[in-house]
Amino acid sequence: PAATLMPKPAPAPHPEPLQTDPNPERTAMPASLPDDTLLRVAPEQVSVEGNDETVILDPVSGRYFSLEGVSSDAWRLLQEPHSLRELQAKLLELYDVEAAVLERDLRDLLNRLLEAGLVVRHEAA
Repeated sequence: PAATLMPKPAPAPHPEPLQTDPNPERTAMPASLPDDTLLRVAPEQVSVEGNDETVILDPVSGRYFSLEGVSSDAWRLLQEPHSLRELQAKLLELYDVEAAVLERDLRDLLNRLLEAGLVVRHEAA
């Protein structure tokens, strides 16, 4: 079966309300994420990998997230700047999944990570 690519928030000991982030770099992109936009993990996030799962803490909002399987591998790849197309190509080498299904789920994952401020656009130096 295909792996799910949805980040699932892990319960936080003291949940805080999500506030609008004034940092424009952390602003979510529209649903039509351009295929060539370079993305990377946000510099202020903290993540730990283990047992096919990645747990991420966003210290800005105080929220925890958990990624498994394909999502965890995508997160690992995003430690370096990658576009949607680059991520898709690398993940297709690792998983037996239809390209259209992976693209749809990956696009959804990236938009959710952008909305949560865990991934940002990478500006070339």
